[in-house]
Amino acid sequence: MDQREDYAELDARPAWFVRLPTRRRTLVAVIVLAAGAVLLIYFGQYQTDRHYNAHVSIMDAESLARTSFYKNKRNGQFPARLADVQADTDIAEHRLIDAWGKPFRYAVVPNEAGELEPYVWTEQIDADGRTTLIGAKVRPDGSAVRFGLPPKD
Repeated sequence: MDQREDYAELDARPAWFVRLPTRRRTLVAVIVLAAGAVLLIYFGQYQTDRHYNAHVSIMDAESLARTSFYKNKRNGQFPARLADVQADTDIAEHRLIDAWGKPFRYAVVPNEAGELEPYVWTEQIDADGRTTLIGAKVRPDGSAVRFGLPPKD
């Protein structure tokens, strides 16, 4: 027997009634794996963020503080109230309220060098009765500093 005869046997296809169940099993296996992956992604990756309100409030406070800072750069003076910050910008009115439904607080405070920095914050009362300030300030160089970030769990 030469080499051609050995290879000829490998090329022979099985009968159609043998191939058909194999194709169906493959299709069913692919569908089951895809459905399992979707269910795993949907249910298996579920994580809660108990600090969601704090993060949203800090981002909103930073946005308001930056807007106040850039209004100062443009006009030469800081807005007197948060309503003035929102007056001629595209900031929605609901952004002046934190995630707990309280209005943000706003102040312009001089730093150690005497330069003015806008602060926007809110207060959160913990379960043990402690008050935590959550918000942001913008330094005179334009960089924002967030404060009151919750601990990383």
